[in-house]
Amino acid sequence: MSATPNVSSTGFLSVEARIASLRAVFNLPDAHIVPVLVGNHLLCRLDPACGWLCKFENASAAPAIFEEHIRTHVEADARYLRELRYSGPSMPGVLPITAVRTCTWRGCGQNFQGGERLVEHIMHVHGDIAVATHCPLCVALIGVATREEMESASMNDDRHRQDINSMLQYLLLNHYESGQCKGLVSPQLTTRDIHSHAMIED
Repeated sequence: MSATPNVSSTGFLSVEARIASLRAVFNLPDAHIVPVLVGNHLLCRLDPACGWLCKFENASAAPAIFEEHIRTHVEADARYLRELRYSGPSMPGVLPITAVRTCTWRGCGQNFQGGERLVEHIMHVHGDIAVATHCPLCVALIGVATREEMESASMNDDRHRQDINSMLQYLLLNHYESGQCKGLVSPQLTTRDIHSHAMIED
């Protein structure tokens, strides 16, 4: 069975069909179907529930800002581990639970002796500048990636680069289709509204 041009092999609308559908309702030039990338951000991936993202103006201040945030996580984890240690029975010959610390940054999992070594590791390995992805119409934040991820996407691996670009465009199209964009205005809707208002006044 052959797939129609507007439907992908997975059964979902293709990117081209989604863009055409949006353009049938909204006046979307080419510049508005590609997200805007803005640098000079720091982000935290130690805890999926954190969501910390910080835009900085002065590059020299970025490490101190990043370290201050990272230490809040490390110190909170240390307090939690101390509570576990003191609440449970002690066992002779077993290292204290607070001695070994694991880096919870996405995809890492390395172990370190003590919190300071963990902070040093995070600062050195994960302290990368992030690029924020914004909607070109309402400038809402729709995604974020580290500079390392963006640079690896711009290497010779065309498939990886296409995957990153497709992901960013997918996020933008979802932003439009979900009705979250405050800058998306339908010319047809506006004309209809004006006509209905004119009829009411008559």
